Amino acid sequence: MTKTLEDYVVNQHGSVKVLDTWRILELNEAEIYPKGTESWEKYHDDNVERFINWCKEKGVTYYAQHREDFFEHKAYELAEKEGNEYLMMENMS
Repeated sequence: MTKTLEDYVVNQHGSVKVLDTWRILELNEAEIYPKGTESWEKYHDDNVERFINWCKEKGVTYYAQHREDFFEHKAYELAEKEGNEYLMMENMS
């Protein structure tokens, strides 16, 4: 059975559905990155571009900040501003 983003929703704030970021990235890796991509290669410009495009196609806002700059309410606001239904958040601490 093919999973959809709805299968990874862990919370909801208003109209924004929060996804389990780690499971999304782990289980959708083959859909986002070329086969054989090492974890450190995901930060290369072309792979960052692939991830950004995947988010746009799926209607996902990605919000990542270090602990001192991480505020959930800002993530929700960003998703609403971008008009996206889904949100992935990462505290980079």
